[in-house]
Amino acid sequence: MSEQIPSWAVELTRQVTILNERLPTHVEWTERNIKDHELRIRANEATLNAMNKVEVRIDELDKRVRDTEKKLWIAYGSLTALFALLEVLTRLFK
Repeated sequence: MSEQIPSWAVELTRQVTILNERLPTHVEWTERNIKDHELRIRANEATLNAMNKVEVRIDELDKRVRDTEKKLWIAYGSLTALFALLEVLTRLFK
């Protein structure tokens, strides 16, 4: 007694064979695209990291400039007071 394979099973086997032939191409395409996206993400992360470092440096520089500005105003005030004192002393001892 010989059993015959049902036609639906033959068609299913044919479709699975076609899929198995196409699958490597799809896998390669997917791997290429994932790698491309990963490279872009890494590049964006590196850029963001560099920008954060620049921002920290700018904040440090801004603090130094403000500190220097305060010291200059103190020096300016001191010089103004000194010249005012010298003016008063000059008038007193003329």
